[in-house]
Amino acid sequence: MRPKVQHLLGPVLFVLVGLLSAPARLSAQELPTEPPAEPATETTLEPQTVLDRQTFMTAAPKGSLTIQIENDVFGGGTDRHYTNGLRISYVFPAHKLPPLARFLRSITPFIDRQAEMRVMGAVGQNIFTPSDILDTALIVDDRPYAGWLYGEIGLSVLDGRVRDSAVLSLGVVGPASLAKDTQRWWHGVIGVEKPEGWANQLHNEPAILFLFEREWLTRRPLIEDKLYVDFSPRAGFALGNVFDYLALGGMIRLGPNLPRDFGVPRIRPSLPGSGLFSPPAHGIDWYLFAGGEARLVARNIFLDGNTFTSSHSVDKKPLVFDAQIGAALTLNLSGTPLRFSYALVFRSKEFKGQTEANVFGSISASVQF
Repeated sequence: MRPKVQHLLGPVLFVLVGLLSAPARLSAQELPTEPPAEPATETTLEPQTVLDRQTFMTAAPKGSLTIQIENDVFGGGTDRHYTNGLRISYVFPAHKLPPLARFLRSITPFIDRQAEMRVMGAVGQNIFTPSDILDTALIVDDRPYAGWLYGEIGLSVLDGRVRDSAVLSLGVVGPASLAKDTQRWWHGVIGVEKPEGWANQLHNEPAILFLFEREWLTRRPLIEDKLYVDFSPRAGFALGNVFDYLALGGMIRLGPNLPRDFGVPRIRPSLPGSGLFSPPAHGIDWYLFAGGEARLVARNIFLDGNTFTSSHSVDKKPLVFDAQIGAALTLNLSGTPLRFSYALVFRSKEFKGQTEANVFGSISASVQF
Protein backbone atom coordinates (compact mmCIF):
# COMPACT_ATOMS: atom_id res chain seq x y z
CA MET A 1 0.00 0.00 0.00
CA ARG A 2 1.33 3.41 -0.91
CA PRO A 3 1.82 5.67 2.17
CA LYS A 4 -0.17 8.58 0.67
CA VAL A 5 -3.15 6.34 -0.11
CA GLN A 6 -2.99 4.73 3.32
CA HIS A 7 -3.02 8.11 5.08
CA LEU A 8 -5.87 9.37 2.92
CA LEU A 9 -8.05 6.27 3.09
CA GLY A 10 -8.33 6.20 6.89
CA PRO A 11 -10.08 9.55 7.41
CA VAL A 12 -12.12 9.23 4.21
CA LEU A 13 -13.38 5.79 5.28
CA PHE A 14 -14.26 7.22 8.71
CA VAL A 15 -16.34 9.97 7.09
CA LEU A 16 -18.02 7.56 4.66
CA VAL A 17 -18.93 5.08 7.39
CA GLY A 18 -20.42 7.95 9.37
CA LEU A 19 -22.47 8.99 6.34
CA LEU A 20 -23.68 5.46 5.63
CA SER A 21 -24.52 4.73 9.25
CA ALA A 22 -26.49 7.96 9.66
CA PRO A 23 -30.29 7.70 9.58
CA ALA A 24 -31.43 7.50 5.99
CA ARG A 25 -35.13 8.04 6.57
CA LEU A 26 -37.24 10.88 7.87
CA SER A 27 -39.06 10.36 11.11
CA ALA A 28 -42.82 10.56 11.19
CA GLN A 29 -42.67 14.10 12.60
CA GLU A 30 -40.44 15.23 9.72
CA LEU A 31 -42.62 13.83 6.95
CA PRO A 32 -44.82 16.35 5.13
CA THR A 33 -48.50 16.02 5.93
CA GLU A 34 -50.57 14.67 3.07
CA PRO A 35 -54.27 13.77 2.81
CA PRO A 36 -54.91 10.08 3.51
CA ALA A 37 -55.05 7.93 0.39
CA GLU A 38 -57.05 4.86 -0.36
CA PRO A 39 -55.02 1.69 0.25
CA ALA A 40 -53.60 0.24 -2.95
CA THR A 41 -53.25 -3.39 -3.83
CA GLU A 42 -50.35 -4.90 -5.73
CA THR A 43 -52.35 -4.90 -8.94
CA THR A 44 -52.89 -1.12 -8.78
CA LEU A 45 -49.24 -0.19 -8.25
CA GLU A 46 -47.74 1.59 -11.25
CA PRO A 47 -44.09 1.01 -12.28
CA GLN A 48 -43.27 4.69 -11.73
CA THR A 49 -44.53 4.58 -8.11
CA VAL A 50 -41.85 5.61 -5.61
CA LEU A 51 -40.13 2.52 -4.28
CA ASP A 52 -41.02 1.49 -0.76
CA ARG A 53 -40.52 -1.58 1.36
CA GLN A 54 -43.85 -3.14 0.40
CA THR A 55 -43.35 -2.84 -3.36
CA PHE A 56 -39.79 -4.13 -3.04
CA MET A 57 -41.03 -7.30 -1.37
CA THR A 58 -44.16 -7.83 -3.48
CA ALA A 59 -43.09 -6.65 -6.96
CA ALA A 60 -41.01 -9.80 -7.47
CA PRO A 61 -41.77 -12.29 -4.67
CA LYS A 62 -40.35 -15.27 -6.57
CA GLY A 63 -36.74 -16.37 -6.60
CA SER A 64 -34.49 -15.11 -9.41
CA LEU A 65 -31.56 -16.94 -11.04
CA THR A 66 -28.96 -14.89 -12.94
CA ILE A 67 -25.98 -15.94 -15.08
CA GLN A 68 -23.40 -13.25 -15.88
CA ILE A 69 -20.43 -13.38 -18.22
CA GLU A 70 -17.90 -10.57 -18.60
CA ASN A 71 -15.20 -10.84 -21.24
CA ASP A 72 -12.91 -8.48 -23.13
CA VAL A 73 -13.88 -10.20 -26.39
CA PHE A 74 -17.43 -8.83 -25.91
CA GLY A 75 -16.08 -5.29 -25.77
CA GLY A 76 -12.61 -4.42 -26.95
CA GLY A 77 -11.89 -7.67 -28.80
CA THR A 78 -8.72 -8.19 -26.71
CA ASP A 79 -7.42 -11.00 -24.49
CA ARG A 80 -5.66 -9.34 -21.55
CA HIS A 81 -5.89 -8.01 -17.98
CA TYR A 82 -9.42 -8.63 -16.64
CA THR A 83 -10.09 -11.14 -19.36
CA ASN A 84 -13.07 -13.14 -18.06
CA GLY A 85 -15.60 -13.22 -15.26
CA LEU A 86 -18.36 -15.76 -14.65
CA ARG A 87 -20.95 -15.43 -11.88
CA ILE A 88 -24.11 -17.41 -11.09
CA SER A 89 -26.40 -15.87 -8.47
CA TYR A 90 -29.76 -16.60 -6.92
CA VAL A 91 -32.06 -14.18 -5.12
CA PHE A 92 -34.13 -16.16 -2.64
CA PRO A 93 -37.93 -15.75 -2.59
CA ALA A 94 -39.38 -13.08 -0.31
CA HIS A 95 -39.37 -13.81 3.44
CA LYS A 96 -36.65 -16.50 3.20
CA LEU A 97 -33.58 -15.76 5.36
CA PRO A 98 -30.98 -18.58 5.45
CA PRO A 99 -28.83 -18.94 8.62
CA LEU A 100 -25.70 -17.44 7.01
CA ALA A 101 -27.76 -14.40 5.96
CA ARG A 102 -28.88 -13.95 9.58
CA PHE A 103 -25.21 -13.90 10.61
CA LEU A 104 -24.42 -11.31 7.95
CA ARG A 105 -27.31 -9.17 9.17
CA SER A 106 -26.00 -9.39 12.74
CA ILE A 107 -22.50 -8.12 11.84
CA THR A 108 -23.58 -5.29 9.52
CA PRO A 109 -24.12 -2.11 11.57
CA PHE A 110 -25.54 0.07 8.79
CA ILE A 111 -28.77 -1.74 7.91
CA ASP A 112 -32.21 -1.71 9.50
CA ARG A 113 -32.40 -5.11 11.17
CA GLN A 114 -36.18 -4.84 11.53
CA ALA A 115 -36.76 -4.31 7.82
CA GLU A 116 -37.77 -7.09 5.47
CA MET A 117 -34.88 -8.20 3.30
CA ARG A 118 -34.02 -10.10 0.16
CA VAL A 119 -31.14 -12.56 0.30
CA MET A 120 -28.69 -13.41 -2.49
CA GLY A 121 -26.21 -16.26 -2.89
CA ALA A 122 -23.62 -16.52 -5.66
CA VAL A 123 -20.56 -18.37 -6.93
CA GLY A 124 -18.09 -16.92 -9.41
CA GLN A 125 -14.66 -16.92 -10.97
CA ASN A 126 -12.53 -14.02 -12.28
CA ILE A 127 -9.44 -14.41 -14.49
CA PHE A 128 -6.60 -11.90 -14.97
CA THR A 129 -3.61 -12.13 -17.35
CA PRO A 130 -0.89 -9.87 -18.77
CA SER A 131 -1.15 -8.61 -22.35
CA ASP A 132 1.22 -11.21 -23.81
CA ILE A 133 -0.18 -14.63 -22.90
CA LEU A 134 2.24 -16.58 -25.13
CA ASP A 135 5.41 -15.62 -23.23
CA THR A 136 6.36 -18.33 -20.73
CA ALA A 137 8.70 -16.03 -18.77
CA LEU A 138 7.66 -13.67 -15.99
CA ILE A 139 6.65 -10.31 -17.50
CA VAL A 140 7.80 -7.98 -14.73
CA ASP A 141 6.23 -4.76 -16.06
CA ASP A 142 2.75 -6.23 -16.66
CA ARG A 143 0.10 -7.43 -14.24
CA PRO A 144 0.34 -10.95 -12.77
CA TYR A 145 -1.56 -14.00 -13.88
CA ALA A 146 -4.26 -14.52 -11.25
CA GLY A 147 -7.55 -16.26 -10.65
CA TRP A 148 -10.26 -15.80 -8.03
CA LEU A 149 -12.88 -18.43 -7.15
CA TYR A 150 -15.47 -17.34 -4.60
CA GLY A 151 -18.87 -17.76 -3.02
CA GLU A 152 -21.06 -14.90 -1.78
CA ILE A 153 -23.98 -14.31 0.54
CA GLY A 154 -25.66 -10.91 0.44
CA LEU A 155 -28.53 -8.91 1.91
CA SER A 156 -30.54 -6.19 0.21
CA VAL A 157 -32.83 -3.86 2.17
CA LEU A 158 -35.06 -1.20 0.62
CA ASP A 159 -36.82 1.46 2.66
CA GLY A 160 -38.28 4.46 0.91
CA ARG A 161 -35.83 5.67 -1.72
CA VAL A 162 -32.77 4.03 -0.12
CA ARG A 163 -31.34 0.59 -0.73
CA ASP A 164 -28.61 -0.91 1.47
CA SER A 165 -26.63 -3.95 0.36
CA ALA A 166 -24.11 -5.99 2.34
CA VAL A 167 -22.11 -8.86 0.82
CA LEU A 168 -19.71 -11.35 2.41
CA SER A 169 -17.43 -13.17 -0.04
CA LEU A 170 -15.22 -16.16 0.80
CA GLY A 171 -12.95 -17.90 -1.69
CA VAL A 172 -9.42 -18.49 -2.89
CA VAL A 173 -6.85 -16.75 -5.08
CA GLY A 174 -4.17 -18.78 -6.85
CA PRO A 175 -3.96 -22.18 -8.59
CA ALA A 176 -6.87 -23.49 -6.47
CA SER A 177 -9.13 -21.00 -8.28
CA LEU A 178 -8.81 -23.23 -11.40
CA ALA A 179 -8.35 -20.13 -13.57
CA LYS A 180 -5.48 -21.70 -15.53
CA ASP A 181 -7.50 -24.82 -16.35
CA THR A 182 -10.58 -22.78 -17.23
CA GLN A 183 -8.79 -20.43 -19.62
CA ARG A 184 -6.72 -23.12 -21.33
CA TRP A 185 -9.80 -25.34 -21.75
CA TRP A 186 -11.87 -22.51 -23.21
CA HIS A 187 -9.14 -21.42 -25.61
CA GLY A 188 -8.99 -25.03 -26.82
CA VAL A 189 -12.76 -25.08 -27.35
CA ILE A 190 -12.78 -21.91 -29.47
CA GLY A 191 -9.57 -22.86 -31.29
CA VAL A 192 -7.23 -20.01 -30.28
CA GLU A 193 -3.72 -20.12 -28.83
CA LYS A 194 -3.56 -21.24 -25.21
CA PRO A 195 -1.90 -19.03 -22.56
CA GLU A 196 1.59 -20.20 -21.65
CA GLY A 197 2.54 -18.08 -18.59
CA TRP A 198 0.37 -19.50 -15.83
CA ALA A 199 3.43 -20.87 -14.03
CA ASN A 200 3.96 -17.26 -12.88
CA GLN A 201 0.53 -16.78 -11.31
CA LEU A 202 -0.15 -15.63 -7.75
CA HIS A 203 0.15 -18.26 -5.02
CA ASN A 204 -2.77 -19.88 -3.21
CA GLU A 205 -4.32 -17.59 -0.59
CA PRO A 206 -7.70 -17.50 1.16
CA ALA A 207 -9.79 -14.62 -0.18
CA ILE A 208 -12.05 -12.70 2.19
CA LEU A 209 -14.08 -9.66 1.19
CA PHE A 210 -16.85 -7.61 2.78
CA LEU A 211 -18.74 -5.02 0.73
CA PHE A 212 -21.31 -2.44 1.74
CA GLU A 213 -23.22 -0.17 -0.64
CA ARG A 214 -25.94 2.44 -0.24
CA GLU A 215 -28.02 3.71 -3.16
CA TRP A 216 -30.56 6.53 -3.40
CA LEU A 217 -33.23 6.50 -6.12
CA THR A 218 -34.97 9.47 -7.73
CA ARG A 219 -37.47 9.13 -10.57
CA ARG A 220 -39.03 11.71 -12.90
CA PRO A 221 -41.35 11.55 -15.93
CA LEU A 222 -39.94 12.98 -19.15
CA ILE A 223 -43.15 12.39 -21.10
CA GLU A 224 -46.08 11.69 -18.79
CA ASP A 225 -47.15 8.01 -18.94
CA LYS A 226 -44.75 7.37 -21.84
CA LEU A 227 -41.11 7.90 -20.88
CA TYR A 228 -39.39 8.00 -17.49
CA VAL A 229 -35.89 8.62 -16.19
CA ASP A 230 -34.36 7.68 -12.85
CA PHE A 231 -31.02 8.39 -11.24
CA SER A 232 -29.39 6.45 -8.41
CA PRO A 233 -26.22 7.86 -6.83
CA ARG A 234 -24.25 5.26 -4.87
CA ALA A 235 -21.53 5.08 -2.22
CA GLY A 236 -19.79 2.10 -0.71
CA PHE A 237 -16.61 0.39 0.39
CA ALA A 238 -14.82 -2.96 0.26
CA LEU A 239 -12.63 -4.43 3.00
CA GLY A 240 -10.56 -7.60 2.92
CA ASN A 241 -7.37 -9.07 1.54
CA VAL A 242 -8.80 -9.03 -2.02
CA PHE A 243 -9.84 -5.37 -2.29
CA ASP A 244 -9.79 -2.34 -0.03
CA TYR A 245 -11.46 0.64 -1.65
CA LEU A 246 -13.97 3.46 -1.35
CA ALA A 247 -16.42 3.95 -4.19
CA LEU A 248 -18.68 6.77 -5.40
CA GLY A 249 -20.81 6.55 -8.51
CA GLY A 250 -24.22 6.76 -10.09
CA MET A 251 -26.51 5.28 -12.71
CA ILE A 252 -29.15 6.85 -14.94
CA ARG A 253 -31.87 4.84 -16.71
CA LEU A 254 -34.32 5.80 -19.43
CA GLY A 255 -37.36 3.81 -20.50
CA PRO A 256 -41.12 3.79 -21.01
CA ASN A 257 -41.91 1.58 -18.01
CA LEU A 258 -38.97 1.58 -15.58
CA PRO A 259 -39.08 -1.44 -13.25
CA ARG A 260 -38.84 -1.38 -9.47
CA ASP A 261 -35.17 -2.35 -9.23
CA PHE A 262 -31.73 -0.78 -9.21
CA GLY A 263 -30.46 -2.00 -12.54
CA VAL A 264 -28.73 -5.07 -13.90
CA PRO A 265 -26.00 -6.79 -11.85
CA ARG A 266 -22.26 -6.57 -12.55
CA ILE A 267 -19.29 -8.59 -11.35
CA ARG A 268 -17.30 -6.67 -8.73
CA PRO A 269 -15.39 -4.42 -8.51
CA SER A 270 -18.07 -2.49 -10.36
CA LEU A 271 -21.22 -0.44 -10.11
CA PRO A 272 -23.70 -2.50 -8.11
CA GLY A 273 -26.95 -3.78 -9.51
CA SER A 274 -29.53 -6.35 -8.54
CA GLY A 275 -30.43 -9.88 -9.55
CA LEU A 276 -33.95 -9.02 -8.39
CA PHE A 277 -36.11 -7.54 -11.13
CA SER A 278 -39.75 -6.54 -11.55
CA PRO A 279 -41.24 -7.93 -14.77
CA PRO A 280 -44.17 -6.47 -16.70
CA ALA A 281 -47.58 -8.04 -16.04
CA HIS A 282 -47.46 -9.25 -19.65
CA GLY A 283 -45.39 -8.35 -22.68
CA ILE A 284 -42.00 -6.71 -23.13
CA ASP A 285 -40.27 -3.80 -21.37
CA TRP A 286 -36.90 -2.19 -22.06
CA TYR A 287 -34.65 0.55 -20.77
CA LEU A 288 -31.28 2.11 -21.55
CA PHE A 289 -28.71 2.87 -18.88
CA ALA A 290 -25.42 4.68 -18.38
CA GLY A 291 -23.29 5.18 -15.31
CA GLY A 292 -19.88 5.62 -13.79
CA GLU A 293 -17.94 4.87 -10.63
CA ALA A 294 -14.70 6.15 -9.11
CA ARG A 295 -12.76 3.94 -6.69
CA LEU A 296 -10.02 5.04 -4.31
CA VAL A 297 -8.03 1.82 -4.07
CA ALA A 298 -5.80 0.93 -1.15
CA ARG A 299 -5.42 -2.73 -2.05
CA ASN A 300 -5.99 -4.88 -5.11
CA ILE A 301 -4.48 -8.33 -4.66
CA PHE A 302 -4.46 -8.87 -8.43
CA LEU A 303 -1.98 -5.98 -8.77
CA ASP A 304 -0.32 -5.83 -5.31
CA GLY A 305 0.36 -9.56 -5.24
CA ASN A 306 -0.07 -12.05 -2.41
CA THR A 307 -0.67 -10.73 1.10
CA PHE A 308 1.42 -13.18 3.12
CA THR A 309 4.04 -14.41 0.65
CA SER A 310 6.32 -12.85 -1.95
CA SER A 311 4.88 -12.81 -5.46
CA HIS A 312 4.85 -10.89 -8.70
CA SER A 313 3.27 -7.43 -8.39
CA VAL A 314 3.04 -4.07 -10.17
CA ASP A 315 2.58 -0.50 -8.94
CA LYS A 316 -1.17 0.13 -8.99
CA LYS A 317 -2.83 3.48 -9.58
CA PRO A 318 -4.76 4.64 -6.50
CA LEU A 319 -7.71 6.05 -8.46
CA VAL A 320 -9.65 3.92 -10.96
CA PHE A 321 -12.71 4.90 -13.00
CA ASP A 322 -15.39 2.76 -14.65
CA ALA A 323 -17.95 3.98 -17.17
CA GLN A 324 -20.65 1.84 -18.74
CA ILE A 325 -23.53 2.06 -21.18
CA GLY A 326 -26.04 -0.61 -22.03
CA ALA A 327 -29.58 -1.85 -22.42
CA ALA A 328 -31.92 -4.26 -20.64
CA LEU A 329 -34.88 -6.20 -22.00
CA THR A 330 -37.51 -7.72 -19.69
CA LEU A 331 -40.09 -10.22 -20.99
CA ASN A 332 -43.12 -11.90 -19.52
CA LEU A 333 -44.79 -13.73 -22.39
CA SER A 334 -45.52 -17.19 -21.00
CA GLY A 335 -45.72 -16.64 -17.25
CA THR A 336 -41.94 -17.09 -16.76
CA PRO A 337 -40.35 -13.63 -16.42
CA LEU A 338 -36.98 -13.15 -18.13
CA ARG A 339 -34.43 -10.33 -18.24
CA PHE A 340 -31.48 -9.95 -20.64
CA SER A 341 -28.87 -7.20 -20.56
CA TYR A 342 -25.67 -6.04 -22.20
CA ALA A 343 -23.24 -3.41 -20.92
CA LEU A 344 -20.11 -2.03 -22.55
CA VAL A 345 -17.61 -1.13 -19.83
CA PHE A 346 -14.64 1.23 -20.02
CA ARG A 347 -12.09 0.90 -17.18
CA SER A 348 -9.23 3.37 -16.71
CA LYS A 349 -5.60 2.29 -16.43
CA GLU A 350 -5.07 0.36 -13.19
CA PHE A 351 -1.28 0.22 -12.87
CA LYS A 352 1.77 2.24 -13.81
CA GLY A 353 3.17 1.27 -17.17
CA GLN A 354 -0.21 0.10 -18.49
CA THR A 355 -0.33 1.32 -22.07
CA GLU A 356 -4.09 1.29 -22.70
CA ALA A 357 -7.32 1.40 -20.74
CA ASN A 358 -9.48 -1.71 -20.77
CA VAL A 359 -12.80 -2.28 -22.54
CA PHE A 360 -14.96 -5.33 -21.96
CA GLY A 361 -18.56 -6.43 -22.29
CA SER A 362 -20.95 -7.74 -19.65
CA ILE A 363 -23.86 -10.03 -20.56
CA SER A 364 -26.50 -11.28 -18.11
CA ALA A 365 -29.62 -13.41 -18.28
CA SER A 366 -32.13 -13.76 -15.41
CA VAL A 367 -35.21 -15.91 -14.89
CA GLN A 368 -37.80 -15.86 -12.11
CA PHE A 369 -39.38 -19.04 -10.78
